[in-house]
Amino acid sequence: MSDKISYDSDKTMEALAEVEQQLDIFSTSNRTVHAQFNQIFSELSGEAISSYQNVVNQYMEIAKLAEDHIDFFIQLTEKMEQAVKEADRKSQRMLDDIG
Repeated sequence: MSDKISYDSDKTMEALAEVEQQLDIFSTSNRTVHAQFNQIFSELSGEAISSYQNVVNQYMEIAKLAEDHIDFFIQLTEKMEQAVKEADRKSQRMLDDIG
């Protein structure tokens, strides 16, 4: 049985561009929501509001962590793309040298 590894650079980079676009939308949305909550919280006070503010802050920390992980994934994929292209170039040079 012969298994062949297939990699489509164009599809990978198209998908990565979509991930980047969605990450930007997610980040912008989170910043907007956080700013709006901060505005609301600045006008209110009390124990319930403080508790709710803590929940929002926890959400924002988790959202930021998600953004950071997705950004790391994007960077890792870009490095992998570069490595695959370099390996392809080396392979092609070796084949050219043989032929």
